[in-house]
Amino acid sequence: MIVYLIGFMGSGKTSVGLKLARKLNREFLDLDEMIESNEGKSIGFIFEERGKEYFRKLEAKYLRQTVNFEDIIVACGGGTPCYHDNMDFMKSSGFTIYLMMTPSALKSRLESTGNKRPLIADMDENKLLKFIERKLDERKIWYEQSHLITDGLDADIDQIAAIVLSQSPCTP
Repeated sequence: MIVYLIGFMGSGKTSVGLKLARKLNREFLDLDEMIESNEGKSIGFIFEERGKEYFRKLEAKYLRQTVNFEDIIVACGGGTPCYHDNMDFMKSSGFTIYLMMTPSALKSRLESTGNKRPLIADMDENKLLKFIERKLDERKIWYEQSHLITDGLDADIDQIAAIVLSQSPCTP
């Protein structure tokens, strides 16, 4: 079974994904890294060169290729569920987990990595918090469709692993 981790940027999808993959003895795939590797360009460069809509189409294309893997943990980009019926695709082809965090906790995490993330690269503290609040509100409709909603700040890997195993058609 494919497990899709979703949530806002900075919510811990990669770190939780790596821990969960180790715990369940599964492969881990970061969707953004898959895109960068296959396209030979950074996400930031793709955004800058071709624009957001082009990137979202690429993202949907590579997301659909994840069905070629078995028993994999996939960390998705923050906006992945919100475009091109991606959330419906993920729910029908795997198990979705939303790593939920408050806007202030996300702001705190993102302040140290802002220059690496194209959407927030030039934002000050106030702009960043308002941006996070607005985007979370917009994305809530997709994020909250997840099979499991859990705390991204203090994710309990053992508990998440047990839930994933209980959903798997072939529990090891």
